[in-house]
Amino acid sequence: MMEILSRMLKKAEHFGWIRGLKVRRNEGEELNVSHIVYADDTLILCEAENAQLLHLRGVLLAFEAVSGLKVNLAKSSVFSINTEHCIDELADVIGCKVEQLPTTYLGLPLGVNKNDSRLWYGVLDRCSGKLVPWKRQYLSFGGRLTLTNSVLDGIPTYLLSLFKMPTIIEKKLNTMRNKFLWEGNAVNKTFYSGRWQEVIKGKKGGGLGVRNLKLHNKCHL
Repeated sequence: MMEILSRMLKKAEHFGWIRGLKVRRNEGEELNVSHIVYADDTLILCEAENAQLLHLRGVLLAFEAVSGLKVNLAKSSVFSINTEHCIDELADVIGCKVEQLPTTYLGLPLGVNKNDSRLWYGVLDRCSGKLVPWKRQYLSFGGRLTLTNSVLDGIPTYLLSLFKMPTIIEKKLNTMRNKFLWEGNAVNKTFYSGRWQEVIKGKKGGGLGVRNLKLHNKCHL
């Protein structure tokens, strides 16, 4: 069904009813992008004109008529890119609520500079939520090591494959892992005076096999 909506949007773009974003390829060729579809989630790009929003609303109504699937515009959002002066009027035309950048779309931050450390705040919060202090009270050292690897290897991986991790974020994640791993519990605390670089070595090299986030990031990029 989303393929049907995609074809209808392409037809609307073909007739000039909506105009998407022009992207220039390396060879100099221009590519027009009017929409991006992922499963049941659709991102539509068009210019800030009442006529284009009216045509877009018409396409969505036609899609509803032929498919029986209603697009929930109340749960949809309009984002402005340098069109703040008319965004409220455009939102009324299409029937969506207005939201502001930066935001998150399919787990990917939009509207944030790639070098901005705020891009990683969500990762820090999620990792902190997984490695809460009460959990280490009931885990052995091996359990803490397993949880450290699974949580802090899995959660940041998506962003690590897209952006270079700032040094300050790497230090915070390493501190979080180090603290959770070695503090132990109230009854049997464990203290470690070795260097973190030794911990992140492979087990064959005498380390604990904790992932090196900097190297992990470099490999993904």
